[in-house]
Formats: sequence, structure tokens, C-alpha cells
Amino acid sequence: MIREAILPDSEFMADILVRAWCTAYAGLIDSRYPETMERGRYGDIFKYNIEHGTEMIFVYMQDGKVRGFVSGHFRKDWYDCEIKGLYVDPDFQGRGMGGELMGTMLNFFREHRCRRMVVWTLNGAKNNAFYAHHGGIVRENKELDIGGSSYPGVGFLFELTMEKFLKRQVQEM
Repeated sequence: MIREAILPDSEFMADILVRAWCTAYAGLIDSRYPETMERGRYGDIFKYNIEHGTEMIFVYMQDGKVRGFVSGHFRKDWYDCEIKGLYVDPDFQGRGMGGELMGTMLNFFREHRCRRMVVWTLNGAKNNAFYAHHGGIVRENKELDIGGSSYPGVGFLFELTMEKFLKRQVQEM
């Protein structure tokens, strides 16, 4: 079941985020960086975002526990919106939870009349195939600052209007 995040979810989301970083970006970033990530700090960030509505956050619940989450916000530039983070508990990856979270956020942004969404991630990360599989196309590259170091990043564009989405689906057939 997917629902909007509530304050008590913050600590569980922080735990998932830190554990996911330990495996998701191995070989792409300084291996010491995930060790510096403080669960308490990220928990506080999630609490702030939930309390102040700075990001929309959905959580995937299974057996009464948070197993994953997606967060995003609106933008005021060429992209109408952005997914800031999509993480699934490493012990539960590969079960379709990420796809369901992605679909929930895409639908949320479509309901708010957004047309173009971006997701920034590390170039060459395992999630690149996930975003491409779910309709993202590589549109931009830029350096991402992670822990004070620069790494090659990639921006996946998602066309949210049904007309453009369906046209691309037909072209891929």
C-alpha cells in the first residue's frame, strides 16, 4: 500500500536512504561517503519537508513497515517538477515497489497539470536502467556535488502529458 508520508515515517525513511546509499552507488562515489551520512540529520530533513510541505513524499508500506519512499517537488523552470529521491529498502528491491512508487509520483504530478519532470542521478548508477525502463530519456548531464566532490550526473526527462507519453510508447514498439 502506498500513502502520503507522516512524521513518524521520517526515521524509517532516513534508515532506508542511508542503507540504500551503501549499495546503490558503490564504485561511483567515494566509498567513505555513505559512512558520513547521519540518519538523524536525514530524519530531521524528512520531518521538516513533511511539516512544511516543501516536498510531496509517498511511502510504500508492507506488513505495517515503510519499505520505500519517493519524494518530489514542483519547479518553476523548464521542468515543472522533480523527483528528489526514490529509495527502496535494499532487502526489498526487485519486487516492483520502486515502479509503484514512481507511478504514484508521476500520477500526482499529472494531476497537478505538470508537463515535464526531471530526475537527477549519478551517471552509470544501477538506477539509470530503472528510470529508462519507466519512460525517462536522458536529456542533460551535469556535475553533482556529493560530499564535497563532483561526480558525473545525468538528468532523465519524463514527459507527463499523455499525448507525448503515448507517442513515445508507440515509437518504442
